[in-house]
Amino acid sequence: EIIVGIIGGSSITREVTPTGYAPATNQWLTAASLTGNEWLRPSVAVVGDLMYVLGGFGDVSSPRGAQARVMTLNLINDVWTTTGIANMGTKRDNMSAIVLNGKIYALGGNPVGNCAGVNCVVGAEYRSAEVYDPATNTWAPIASMFTARKNFDSVVLNGQIYVIGGRGGGQYLGAMERYTPPAAP
Repeated sequence: EIIVGIIGGSSITREVTPTGYAPATNQWLTAASLTGNEWLRPSVAVVGDLMYVLGGFGDVSSPRGAQARVMTLNLINDVWTTTGIANMGTKRDNMSAIVLNGKIYALGGNPVGNCAGVNCVVGAEYRSAEVYDPATNTWAPIASMFTARKNFDSVVLNGQIYVIGGRGGGQYLGAMERYTPPAAP
């Protein structure tokens, strides 16, 4: 078991670098960087041997602003896949991603766009959420959260998703919400 994260690139570093920690061996790991992409604040989710990197903010060489793109890193052979993966339905910066039952849930975040130079318009936080099924390579909307939020945590416990804290409506949030996905047919 490995705990993974991502270091987003910048106009200076121009790369996205996955990192991880293996508790069994007490070792920190670094995977192959994806260079040439200024990609800030992406979210990460792991399904099987693939680490999905999604959302965030694209800077200079990317379409500048919030992103809907999804890329994968094969954790076995350290190879990036940057095409052929369905993009999210919504461009999300400062979002949270979590895996439940082999599916990836993209939650909240906010839009960023209309960039001129270094200035961009940051939109209001989202209540919306969507789910990705790797087996079908498709995204579908799910029930919206009660509270619009960005910069928050999410966890899975007993088959339910909990979202905790964050920022919404110009204030810090202490509220927690729970989502129970519909039972599979």
